[in-house]
Amino acid sequence: MSNAEPDFELPTQGPFEVLIEDADAQRDEWRVVRQHGVGASELPKLLGMYPPRWGSAMSVFADKVADEPLVIEETGKMRWGKLLQDVVAEQTALALGAVWKRDERLLRSADFPVAMATLDGWHVGAERFIGEVKTTDARHLWEENAPEHDGIPAFVWAQVQQQLYVAGEDHAYCSVLFRGDAEDFYQTIKRDQRFIDDVMLPALMDFWACVESRTPPPVDGGEATTRAIKQLFAESRKDAPVVVLDAAFLDRHYEREALKQKVKEIEQRLAEIDNHFKVAIGDAEAGVIVNTDLRYSFKTQQIKEQVRKAHTRRPLIHRAPRKKRG
Repeated sequence: MSNAEPDFELPTQGPFEVLIEDADAQRDEWRVVRQHGVGASELPKLLGMYPPRWGSAMSVFADKVADEPLVIEETGKMRWGKLLQDVVAEQTALALGAVWKRDERLLRSADFPVAMATLDGWHVGAERFIGEVKTTDARHLWEENAPEHDGIPAFVWAQVQQQLYVAGEDHAYCSVLFRGDAEDFYQTIKRDQRFIDDVMLPALMDFWACVESRTPPPVDGGEATTRAIKQLFAESRKDAPVVVLDAAFLDRHYEREALKQKVKEIEQRLAEIDNHFKVAIGDAEAGVIVNTDLRYSFKTQQIKEQVRKAHTRRPLIHRAPRKKRG
């Protein structure tokens, strides 16, 4: 059963202005308005805190300079995460002796208009606190990135810091549900003014200078950056002159050729190792390396390619069950 919402009006007075009243209902308008600033969930991308496939400074840049905002199709995980958001937040509210008040507004800082935030809601009791809700099945990524902030990954912690800055608040509660384990927890996040002044605001300022000058930020080799570059330069212009690249690209050329050769050698060596396993295992179901629990199997998997059918053996590695000691 959901907690009844408190007799609590969403704060309208503070160091912010309200740009969108209902981001969920006004999603198209929200995307357009958000192109004119950096949302709190985009800050960790600028700071390189996300796994490379989730986002980067270049992926945010591509969205800001695009003629139309990038529309990301909602996945099943995203839809269920949205549906579970209130349920998870209400469990935290019960633990706090508070109630949950949803907030769908897009806020912009009055002091630094580049900084924006769309809050999930508020925990309201004797005091009020911003509430940020996460549902995830990537528990390993969560735990690997959470050593410094009491169980909260750096990319979530930084997002909440921008929310606190924009809303003019000092504390927030982050509620988390690990979907695969049906386990949830919550943690308080305090405003870190040193981070805001020394890291967040300078990063936003530098990034927005790139947006205004249409100068791409530094690139990396992550999936998000690669997708963003394809988005930015989807088509070449036939009337454009050939670009003369400076001497630094000659070094990159030689490094690229050397890396290609290394990749080829590595792929050949991997294939050779796999072939050793395949020959040794033969037509058996699997092989176990002596004095270890490492088990290899190469199970046949059927592949269809248009009108042709072929079979290939695909390596699988898993652990063999340990023998019980008598």
